Amino acid sequence: MLRFSQSSLLSTVFSQNHHKFHKHNNHSSTNIVTIDVGSQIFQTTKQTLTLASFNVLFSNIFNSYDQNNQIPFVDRDPDHFSILLSVLRTDCVSVVDVTSNGPVLVSHGSKITSFDWALQRMSTVLTRFAAIDSLLSLSSNVVAAGATDFSRLQIIDLDKGLLMQSLNWENLTKSSSTVQAIMKSPEFLFTSFESGRRNSNSIMVYGVTDGFRTVYEITRNKILKKCHIDRYILKQIHDYAFLEKISKLRN
Repeated sequence: MLRFSQSSLLSTVFSQNHHKFHKHNNHSSTNIVTIDVGSQIFQTTKQTLTLASFNVLFSNIFNSYDQNNQIPFVDRDPDHFSILLSVLRTDCVSVVDVTSNGPVLVSHGSKITSFDWALQRMSTVLTRFAAIDSLLSLSSNVVAAGATDFSRLQIIDLDKGLLMQSLNWENLTKSSSTVQAIMKSPEFLFTSFESGRRNSNSIMVYGVTDGFRTVYEITRNKILKKCHIDRYILKQIHDYAFLEKISKLRN
């Protein structure tokens, strides 16, 4: 039995799988790697595995695969492994958020997966995004999600797996508007949009408790650098006079 000690989410104990490769499945001379994680089969490439550091799980799988004519077996949760493998494939770190009552939300590729406090998978929802760049929990079962390469902010019901609402910013060029950042206060949802031509930005304010009605728009046509967006929204959220102003506008 091969054992490897790692200090990651998938701290790993490897054992040799007793299932030998059949000749038509033997990829020793190809670029394909087959891995058994918790009795679920994954296939990836050697290049993908070598994107990880040589001191982590994926490199140990790579070495085990090259040295043995057997499928490496990882005795861990395949859902967790799938998320880590997605990070290597896309070079995009998963977006994570925590709901008010405990569950952890993780976006990986086009999916959003909910985990309970013990990191046991509760549900997975497929979205219309190729990859999710912004994720925010609005309630125990509702999230806001957006992407920098796909137009509109989507409000999604995780329990039903349904798109509840799609919010957009009408920029002057009438081009599609992508989401750069999402934040919220108890009453309002703040969303930073960028025009499809990337020549203007706006931060839209929506009411959380009244069907996400548009309440206010700030910095229209002002170009904000990505690193400044979160800081700018946080400033507005903590500005009592500003929140009082838009509360009056909503009423």
